[in-house]
Amino acid sequence: MVLEKGVAQRPGWKLDEELLGNQVYCEKIEKVIKEYVGFNRTGEVSKAVVWVSLKAVVRGEVILFKARVDKEERLERQRVIDEMLEVVRSYAEDGGPAKLEKRKEPQASFDRLSTRKAVRQLR
Repeated sequence: MVLEKGVAQRPGWKLDEELLGNQVYCEKIEKVIKEYVGFNRTGEVSKAVVWVSLKAVVRGEVILFKARVDKEERLERQRVIDEMLEVVRSYAEDGGPAKLEKRKEPQASFDRLSTRKAVRQLR
């Protein structure tokens, strides 16, 4: 047997703790666990196998939910950017300080989304 030295391993999967504050997420995972355990409680399969496979199922659901949340956030960020660009274009066409006032709300939304993304990346 030969062991390879210096082979990079992918870091282990880690639960995004921020999701635990999401009520929809918690209800979804609770439902998945109840359904899975109820379906596999036949006694034909050992509890250890059910436990290991339940962890895999829950992990898959977590990844799916997180991907959906990330996609919604990306779309929201793009919508806010488009809104800010529209305000800037409008200002360029006919000017006026009132036009720039309309930019404050989307800018605040963009700042909030960007800060949230940065905080997540620092974890």
